[in-house]
Amino acid sequence: MKKIFLIICTLLFISCSQQPVERSNLCIQPIVKFDFPVNNFETVNWENEAILPLGNWKVYDTVSKIKSIELSQYENGISYIWINSLQENNSLTLARYNIKDGQVENINSANLFLSNFHLKKDIQNRVFYIRGSWNKLAFLEESTLFLGIYDSQDRKFKSLLSMSDVIEKINISSIEAISVSDAKFDDQNNLWFILYAQSNSQEEYRLFKYAFSTGEIVQNLTTVNLDGFDGQIPFVVTNEGYLYFWLIESNSLVKYDSVQNLSTTINIPKEIFDNSPTTSVNLYLNHNKLWLADYGWVDISLPELQWHKILRSSIFIFQQEGNGGVTWSHPNFMIETKDNRLWYTSSRGTGWVKPSEGHWCLFTTYQSNIVEDSDHNLWMVADNKLYKLPLGEQ
Repeated sequence: MKKIFLIICTLLFISCSQQPVERSNLCIQPIVKFDFPVNNFETVNWENEAILPLGNWKVYDTVSKIKSIELSQYENGISYIWINSLQENNSLTLARYNIKDGQVENINSANLFLSNFHLKKDIQNRVFYIRGSWNKLAFLEESTLFLGIYDSQDRKFKSLLSMSDVIEKINISSIEAISVSDAKFDDQNNLWFILYAQSNSQEEYRLFKYAFSTGEIVQNLTTVNLDGFDGQIPFVVTNEGYLYFWLIESNSLVKYDSVQNLSTTINIPKEIFDNSPTTSVNLYLNHNKLWLADYGWVDISLPELQWHKILRSSIFIFQQEGNGGVTWSHPNFMIETKDNRLWYTSSRGTGWVKPSEGHWCLFTTYQSNIVEDSDHNLWMVADNKLYKLPLGEQ
């Protein structure tokens, strides 16, 4: 009887265990068959087991309960990883993890941003952790607009900006809600961020620049109407100082010269999206290639722009909750490694793509940031454990 049950589980692609499993291959296979009956999706059985990182990813720490990983930092000859650790009372505490000795330096109660860091597990409150080229860690909380920079000697964040400082600049009356849509550092250690504000049932998006050298905050991009999508306007900053914004609903890019305060609208060919509504808002700059999720990319260094459409992978097909149907997820690109792989996270899990070979790989069902340390080792979190992939391994 037990043998028959195992055979049925295998044929129907059903997980027979709720525990995370390990596999010997490098990539997870797509979870759908070649076809299935229309309007009868419930007959399709899906694989829903939790799969731990495949390949040469190894568990590095099993003691600390790590909920998420944010970024790496190299300071005074020591490599650190910034994590959110899960406490016994199910609260999250921001901490700095010493890779060399495994010591965890919690941000203690004397910290200025205690109320923001100690978030309950079920509260989805977004925080931007951003490392500038000067290797300083900045913190920008989404809804309170607190901006701080970490002081390693005092082991606390120093306050640089508050919500009142920003509100004075935007000149919007009767603000009902306010949050940060996206934030980026440029090479001059200026922090750019887009503010999303609701007022009298109206939505407005404003671009700001905070200069760490002077402490001045300036509102920019007054020459174009920023039109967001679901509270978001993804953007990137180039080494030359240009900003590119993806206006989702109008399917266009805006190129902004912050020095001249000039903007140019770039129409995106409708063929990039298969004439269907855009459902992803991930914008990623890889050298001179500007990626619009897995829809397409364009080389922004060329005088004549040539768009390239990406043939999407079936690895992103997954079951739609509620009606048994299917939908497509999209990758959110994070970093590029020296072997030219782009690492991403998605609704299906975490993986990488090698554009030169057209190879997409999903290696775990756990969603995690991928960070690279000073020795080019990669780190991620799965099942509340810290995983490491040594340089050059798959």
